[in-house]
Amino acid sequence: MVIKMTYKMSLGLACNLCGDCVDICPVDALTITEQLNHDGAKCTYCESCMDICPECAIRIRCED
Repeated sequence: MVIKMTYKMSLGLACNLCGDCVDICPVDALTITEQLNHDGAKCTYCESCMDICPECAIRIRCED
């Protein structure tokens, strides 16, 4: 039996647009315009952005 996991990223209000997550993303899935933007089609959900965020504004969770 194969179970496919679906991930979802949420961006919290604590984000101060520092850009650390954009710099560390290995697949360029994050960009900053007037806010932080997430491209779910590019994202591998490696959690690098979540780990580096100084404000803990990024959350990644698994949905089944």
